Amino acid sequence: MKKISLIAALTISTMLSACGGGGGGGHSFVPPTTIPDITDPDNPGTSTENKEKLTEMKSRLVSDSDAFTQLVKATDGLDDVYDGVNTQQGLMLMSTMALTSSRANDKNICKSERDCNQQLFDNMVKILVDQDLESATPKEIREALLLAGFSKTELAGMWDDINGLKKFVKEHPERIETGVDNIYNNYANLTMENAELRLAALHESEQDAKIQFTLDENDEIDGITLTQNADKVDELAYTLARDGGENKFDITTPIYRYGINSPYYSGIYIESLTPLSNDEIQKRLNNRVDELAPTGVFDDVDKEVQDLKDAIAIIYGGKDKNDRSDMEVTQVTGDVREIDYNYQPGELIPIELFELNYTKTETTDYQSYAKEMKLAYSDFGLLNRTSDKKYTNNDGKEQTDTVKETIVFAGGYKDKEIAAKDLAENMTFEGRAVGGVNVIETDNHGDIDNAINKNLGLDGNATLVFDENSGTQTVTAKFDNWYDVTAETDVNSKTGKLTLTNGDKITDADFKFRGQDTYTVEDFTTAKQLLSEAKEPIDANSPDAEQYLKDNDILDYYGNPEKHNDPAFGAMEIGYYGDDGTPKETTGYIFYEEARGFNSERLTQEEFMKKYPDTKDLDDYYDRVRNTSVNIGFGAIKK
Repeated sequence: MKKISLIAALTISTMLSACGGGGGGGHSFVPPTTIPDITDPDNPGTSTENKEKLTEMKSRLVSDSDAFTQLVKATDGLDDVYDGVNTQQGLMLMSTMALTSSRANDKNICKSERDCNQQLFDNMVKILVDQDLESATPKEIREALLLAGFSKTELAGMWDDINGLKKFVKEHPERIETGVDNIYNNYANLTMENAELRLAALHESEQDAKIQFTLDENDEIDGITLTQNADKVDELAYTLARDGGENKFDITTPIYRYGINSPYYSGIYIESLTPLSNDEIQKRLNNRVDELAPTGVFDDVDKEVQDLKDAIAIIYGGKDKNDRSDMEVTQVTGDVREIDYNYQPGELIPIELFELNYTKTETTDYQSYAKEMKLAYSDFGLLNRTSDKKYTNNDGKEQTDTVKETIVFAGGYKDKEIAAKDLAENMTFEGRAVGGVNVIETDNHGDIDNAINKNLGLDGNATLVFDENSGTQTVTAKFDNWYDVTAETDVNSKTGKLTLTNGDKITDADFKFRGQDTYTVEDFTTAKQLLSEAKEPIDANSPDAEQYLKDNDILDYYGNPEKHNDPAFGAMEIGYYGDDGTPKETTGYIFYEEARGFNSERLTQEEFMKKYPDTKDLDDYYDRVRNTSVNIGFGAIKK
């Protein structure tokens, strides 16, 4: 049975479709996936006004130290910051006498004006951004407030009153935010080259889609590079330029696609921003077939891999087609399309090599929630994306395919990320979760005209608990309009357990997985085939599957237990961020999707066989497919 490609070209949809009996399979319709844009322009979590507001991820380094020094010296109340620093003749060293004096008078102890500046800036972040007031001294709070623009007169009545100063900080959040933003915007360098955000997009069972920022000569964000299928043979990276000072990015570029249509596995292709030579095409397509071989997509691996490679060699390598007289190898211009996979023994095996040149026009806007959560080194949120693909279809007609979607992302500075395996204490993080649920239904041959697309926006709270003893990390997300979500993974493995409860609050049953109020998937992060007929998600390859089929009298036309398989895929990404190996914040996402094959007449298999006695192919029975997916991004602060 032909299987489908599960490449997600920076979409949350994973090309899932109904699959037939035995080894599973399906068709290659790629439905558009859209999470509703639940953001609000007035929401403090979204920033669209200028370059500084794109994301709150910032490098905590003073960039223009000379200008910062002038600011400090001009600020009444900060005149003693450089006491003890000997700057004469360019020396940046303290004398022993000055050091002793500084300590005795509780002065800043730093070896240069530049060092003092960074200490003063770090202190402002600690007090006013991180709100770390528990162990703060009156001097630390005073200096932070003065640097943020408050006057010495305003603080005169509480100069040494620690409780009064703490209360003052709590009572002036808006002025503090304005003052801190002013310092960041004018004196802190926004270096984003080391920031990497991951997208909830699948390549087979691995997560490999990401965003990275590009900077102009002033170190301001002027674009984003989106990479799909990173580190794979069919990797494609392209850069969208920033549209003015807002958070919108766009690109128009040609894309060159080279691929294979076969009875074995549809959707094998590579893409490039430039045309490829025949040698390059042959090499990369061969590598792509080798990359797929161990993933289980081929039934007879050695034979099918050799057939595909021979077909590639016939078109691009000069191989004599008469050497494979058992195959009918052709070359076409067009995209992935259906190949007759019901050929009989003795018939020629149909294989097409196709080339498709198309123009990609893409616009996306970046919705960050980092500011609201006071994240400094990481970010999470949504990319609202519209993409047009213009090309000549298989019938020679000009066609434009438009996809509108919202992608969940999360990530941060790679040099501030702390590996979960290196965490050595129990921790709890609390914050926010956003995302959406999508339901897409089509017929089993991908008829877009008969497609149904429904979506539900999610906005709620999130908690992450890390258990150092067991090595488990557990994320819970609660929403008013959907399940309560619990996702648990072991830091030493890729498997995870997904538990959905309290589904009775979901008003539209279509947004439930298999119509269940409580739904649990073991190892949801591992690509698998689920038993289509089961009300609960039973792995079709598990020992329980055949017994379930027998117990429930689920038989094929010939009276044998019928393993009709449906694909299910999931992912959970968590990043911990902080200084010196100490986590202060975390961001990540949860993704899970199932495809379900069913009969549009809502007939049981037995009823269908009686009504249509000549039916032998289960694809005639499973003539509809429904994809249900959930995508959740979250960000949280350590408690």
